[in-house]
Amino acid sequence: MTTFPPTQGRTLQQKVGLFINHKYVDFGVIVMILMSVVLLVVEQFMESRGVLRAQPIFDVLNWLFTAAFLLELVLRWVAEKRKSRFFRVYWIDIIAVVAPMFRSLRFLRVLRLLRMFRLGKLLNRRFSSIQSWVHFGIFRHFWMIVILVTLIVAGAISFHLAEGHLGKFKSFGDTLWLVVFTVIGGEPLTGAPAETLSGRLIILFVMFAGLVTFAALTGIIAAVMINTLKPRMEAGDMDLVDLEDHIVICGWNRAMNLLIEVLQNSEEYKDKSIVLVAEYEDDEPESLLDPNHVSFISMLYVVRGDFTRTDILERAGIDRASEAIILADKCKHRSDQDRDARTILAALLIEKMNPDIFTCVEILNRENATHIKFAGVEEILVTDDYAGPILANAQRTRGLIPMLDELFNPSVGNQFYKIDFPPTWVGRTVGEVFQVLKTDYNATLISLEVWSDSGPSVEVNPDNDRRLTESDRMVVIATRYPILRD
Repeated sequence: MTTFPPTQGRTLQQKVGLFINHKYVDFGVIVMILMSVVLLVVEQFMESRGVLRAQPIFDVLNWLFTAAFLLELVLRWVAEKRKSRFFRVYWIDIIAVVAPMFRSLRFLRVLRLLRMFRLGKLLNRRFSSIQSWVHFGIFRHFWMIVILVTLIVAGAISFHLAEGHLGKFKSFGDTLWLVVFTVIGGEPLTGAPAETLSGRLIILFVMFAGLVTFAALTGIIAAVMINTLKPRMEAGDMDLVDLEDHIVICGWNRAMNLLIEVLQNSEEYKDKSIVLVAEYEDDEPESLLDPNHVSFISMLYVVRGDFTRTDILERAGIDRASEAIILADKCKHRSDQDRDARTILAALLIEKMNPDIFTCVEILNRENATHIKFAGVEEILVTDDYAGPILANAQRTRGLIPMLDELFNPSVGNQFYKIDFPPTWVGRTVGEVFQVLKTDYNATLISLEVWSDSGPSVEVNPDNDRRLTESDRMVVIATRYPILRD
């Protein structure tokens, strides 16, 4: 059941943050970076062959890309809560966008290639959080590929700008091959030494950088082979520092796959990062997650450790998270009482570290619910209490299970939504509202959430003559979130 509409109650800064970190925006930036790099290389080829009539087109395209990247940085500035952190994180991107604007300094166009590091960061965020679907650790070590490609292209363009006017290299392609051979062999194998001081310095830098890059690449390949080519998805601290308004899931059991599937398919959560915290083994949770249920492209991170420790929760960014889910953990062999005790301790720590967080907890023994309520937990689920009644009702009311399958799966058909209604609806009867919801929004009212001094209560199937009050919220079944009009 959803507890809030997609954008309700969010500030402009939060809305901009959700937009600029949306996966489609990230993919769009990735495509633009690739296109801008290809444009830079094509521009060099055309210039080396003396084809200058297309230069105005290149200038227009470069300005369009620059404007798009500048707009992206402005939006990220607006979304950033700590402005000083913006310059610390995006200084390379700022240089890559601003420096090429000075067209009189042709050499600065090479700095456009710094956008490749933004490409690497975006790919790392979108594809290497979980890599079980990628064999041989390709995405695990794609940074080396990004650095190597950037080194070759930047070296070729720089060397062409430094020595292309001397006529020794007939085209940009010759310069590119010179750099490739230099990176691979550690020396300029073509027998064409540089003549200018800047050209010699560039070749020297390429030789040194090539040796370092291939040494690191060799070490990575050896490490992958030693580890039986098993990719790991554990998030680094630098990745976790960037997370805000994310979901932290503590513990693991067999419900995890369906839990993540529902969150990733839900309209409210599909763009949120998820951090898994548990005492996973080295080959976990890759071996525990089912690719038929879990989307590995979404931002999913892992913190290995005991979620009842404050330092582990701090690594998971619990103080910046908006929601937490604590499962009855089965990573280690423990009794049910011990599992509930760890759940209660984790709930106390989480509510203490982040009083504003919304926490949902799974326990095994109903008697322990009282202790968790004192911690300030909003939702408590005793899973065993539901299995028996569902089976009994499925027997008594045949066909009930397919209905529940649809209602509890956001990717299929109808689902639950909790919504506010316009102020003009206050005082209207449930019967009137029911008719309007069904006729205008194809939604069915099933209950009202009523707030009082003692907290919320639920009225299921309220009477037709029951009138709405300002403190009420409606729970409806619909195929999509209904946006009500006055």
